[in-house]
Amino acid sequence: MATMYLQQIGTTVRAFESDDFDAVMQVETAAFKRPWSDEMMIRHLCCMSTEVLVIKRGSALLGYVLYSERADHMFVHRIAVSYPLCGYGGTLMSDVKRRNITSGRKYVDTLVDERDLNSQKFLSHVGFKAIDIMRGDDGDQYLFRHIRGGR
Repeated sequence: MATMYLQQIGTTVRAFESDDFDAVMQVETAAFKRPWSDEMMIRHLCCMSTEVLVIKRGSALLGYVLYSERADHMFVHRIAVSYPLCGYGGTLMSDVKRRNITSGRKYVDTLVDERDLNSQKFLSHVGFKAIDIMRGDDGDQYLFRHIRGGR
């Protein structure tokens, strides 16, 4: 556990800026088998309810989380980091959960492909629980939820 905290020294989480776009897309491309295109990312960024946080160390962008704010909850659409298992994803999700609490919303949701065991383990590790399965033509997804106060 101490290693994770040492790796966080010198990192900052802040709101996405337009100059971050290329670095975010590099992280996106490296992190996913089917990364979003520039157009898909721009479509999400242009949505008024969408927020993006980035984690940086110096000038290096280490990851990002893209989420939207709904009336009673937040929904995480995408999270990606350059170096898995170093705590950067957990730091980003902690910030989203903190923002959820301070905005008075009740919970944070996200969907995960049923075959993506690494993401399921990560979400469980940061306090989310699978609460439902969403059936789809191109595969099933689990609905993971983090309830304010950890209930």
